[in-house]
Amino acid sequence: MLVRLLREVAWKLKITKATVLFAGPNFPDIKTLEKEVSAIELDLPQGEEIINALDIQLEKFEKNGINTNVCDVTRGNLVQALLRLTNDEISNVIAKATIRCQGLTEDALAIILDEKKKVIRGSSALTYVHPELANSLGGYQSLREILKKAAHTFSPEAKARHVEPCKVILLVGLPGCGKDLCKRVASSITNRALLDLDFGSIMGEGGGVIGQSTISIKRALSIATTLKGILGISEFEKAVSGMKSSNKTDGGEMARTISYLLNWMQDNRNVLVFATANDVRDLESEQFRIGRFSYIHFVDLPTKEDRQEIFRLHLNKRALKAEDFDLDVLATKAEQFSGAEIEGAVKDAVLEAFIDGNRSARTKDVISAIGTITPTAEMMKTKIDEIREWAKNNIKGNRTVGAFSYILVPLKS
Repeated sequence: MLVRLLREVAWKLKITKATVLFAGPNFPDIKTLEKEVSAIELDLPQGEEIINALDIQLEKFEKNGINTNVCDVTRGNLVQALLRLTNDEISNVIAKATIRCQGLTEDALAIILDEKKKVIRGSSALTYVHPELANSLGGYQSLREILKKAAHTFSPEAKARHVEPCKVILLVGLPGCGKDLCKRVASSITNRALLDLDFGSIMGEGGGVIGQSTISIKRALSIATTLKGILGISEFEKAVSGMKSSNKTDGGEMARTISYLLNWMQDNRNVLVFATANDVRDLESEQFRIGRFSYIHFVDLPTKEDRQEIFRLHLNKRALKAEDFDLDVLATKAEQFSGAEIEGAVKDAVLEAFIDGNRSARTKDVISAIGTITPTAEMMKTKIDEIREWAKNNIKGNRTVGAFSYILVPLKS
């Protein structure tokens, strides 16, 4: 009935100079009204608008004698943090942060980021993930260098020099080697919010209605673009592997959604996409083609030196002095162990030492715990060897010995 009335109004207005405006956060997606109704989406405040809003607030605070210790770096971080908020939300969150911090300082950033989490909750496909400090990652020096380079490509200086921003980093390799941890470390190094994309939620939204998944992925990518954060995609190979069967199973819905994501990844300039995968051998060559990925890394098991660093990290994390342990022996005993398995050995050793008289763990406890663990590299030796051989033959680059066996460039189609 409502559609009928709107169409009659539109028909009568054609002979007049009148225009009807509907204002609201959204408008129903009614196909029969596409010709009569034009939807105009108003962008949220961007750089200059946010700077102006921030300056107005700072001027008010200074007149009232409120502390505003804002240097150029802090100002830039505040502007970045205020993205994806409306003008009213910007005013409210600045006032809230100023009250809680007794002035507008760098400490206000954490409060503003909390407000941004509320925005992200509006999309069930995105999850805000807390960052991890760089020193929470044992070894992996080569990847840290890549993350630092990626951070530099988004700087104003790089933009002035027409440096191409880092689009996508893809980590391919063995499970338990810290690929997902690297996403959280990337958030810390680049000072950008990490949003994990749940592709299952994308495909599940809308109850199977044709076209709803595309709307959902557009909404999620719009939020990521406005926030200028890091978009995390875990198990990338599973997220994009349904293109072949899509026409038979869901009328091509998954294929269209994946195609939109891949095209967005190529055209994107403001978001760093950080994807991880265990086995990409069955993916199509166009999903790897040059232009979509800035870096592809094969993640192998940690070397002996890396294992020592990982042991040191997890021992220190549990208030144990790493220098009291024989790290060389532990690293040797834990050959073929992933980072996750090393952490598991330390956890088991701490538990057993506690049960055995509430004492601190020692080297012998960790060695004993190592003996109870069968590493994945042994259980899945054939498959892992095949993945390594595939990476060696198909991913070109500088081969070195390390946790990251290959410094990689995108595959050619």
